[in-house]
Amino acid sequence: MNLRRGNVVDAGPIAELIASFQSELTLDPSGVGAEQFLASVSEHAESQYLESPKYSFIVAENSGNVAGFIAICDNAHLFHLFVAQP
Repeated sequence: MNLRRGNVVDAGPIAELIASFQSELTLDPSGVGAEQFLASVSEHAESQYLESPKYSFIVAENSGNVAGFIAICDNAHLFHLFVAQP
C-alpha cells in the first residue's frame, strides 16, 4: 500500500470508486433523483476539486490502483472518504 497526494490524473479512478457505491449512496440504485449528487462526484467535478487549493486529497494505492482516498476541504472538514470494497 502506498499513500500519496492526489492529483488531477486521479479524477477518473476516484470518480469510479465513488460510483461503485452508487446503490448505497442513492435511494434508487439507478441514481434516479440523485442527478445533482452524481454530478458533484463525477470525473469532471473530482478534477475541479483536485485542482482547487481548497481541497487536499490523499490517495491510497495498491498495485498501482486507487484503493481508497480521503479529501479534506479548507483544512477544516472531511469532504470525501472512500475505500474500495474487497
